[in-house]
Amino acid sequence: MTTNEKTMKTPLPAALRAAALSAGLATVALLASPSASAHVTLANPQAVAGSYVKLVLQVPHGCAGSATRAITVTLPPELLVAKPMPKAGWSIVTETTPLAQPAQLHGKPVTESTSLIRWEGGKLPNEFFDEFVVFGKLTDQAQGRLAFKTLQTCDKGQVDWSGEAGTESPALVLTVEPAAAGAAGAASHPH
Repeated sequence: MTTNEKTMKTPLPAALRAAALSAGLATVALLASPSASAHVTLANPQAVAGSYVKLVLQVPHGCAGSATRAITVTLPPELLVAKPMPKAGWSIVTETTPLAQPAQLHGKPVTESTSLIRWEGGKLPNEFFDEFVVFGKLTDQAQGRLAFKTLQTCDKGQVDWSGEAGTESPALVLTVEPAAAGAAGAASHPH
């Protein structure tokens, strides 16, 4: 038996086990409490202009302790041809909007783009979390903070995640940095 194996099998003193258990239970209680300030967020809140992005919306809880039944995301015009990832048990509704200025994508003009994605019909209990995924291309001109206003609809009410940073229900924000000189639009993507 090596030293590491023996160390791993040595039981912790009772006082240390009790302290670890108390800390763990306190963490669980904090996460489960309705006053915990868990927000719907983006797992990857930074990107580069002109790149393809996979945006992962993290939904850590329901509304007032009830299950989430729909997630509706309004997309900024700087995200082109966004596609939602299907989720088992949920249906997807998308809306498109004409672009103010047509864009070029793979040498072809793009005159409209996905402006809204709604996952509905599923059930995400308050006791669990899940992720909702969108894939798209940022325009070469995208920059700064792009807001993804999100409406979380539950059995008991809804939460409108469209507020300013620092509010009780802030919008999801993607911070976009300019592309390096000569790199705009050069990011690879799957076909």
